[in-house]
Amino acid sequence: MTILMTGGDPIPYDDYDFEDEYDDELDCSWCGGEGVQDNDDPLWYGFDCDWIPCRCCGGTGQRKHQTIF
Repeated sequence: MTILMTGGDPIPYDDYDFEDEYDDELDCSWCGGEGVQDNDDPLWYGFDCDWIPCRCCGGTGQRKHQTIF
């Protein structure tokens, strides 16, 4: 499949790159899909823990599990 620009030059279209960039599973907007966040409350989570599970998605990293937007 090729896409034509206004000048008429064909641009190669790669299905693989398009599918990777626009997949169905969206990442959590709070942690970026990593599932962890900085320990911002060491009294609650402990001083020895630098990373905690994301409070918005529950540590899954997926937007469908996100409760806080």
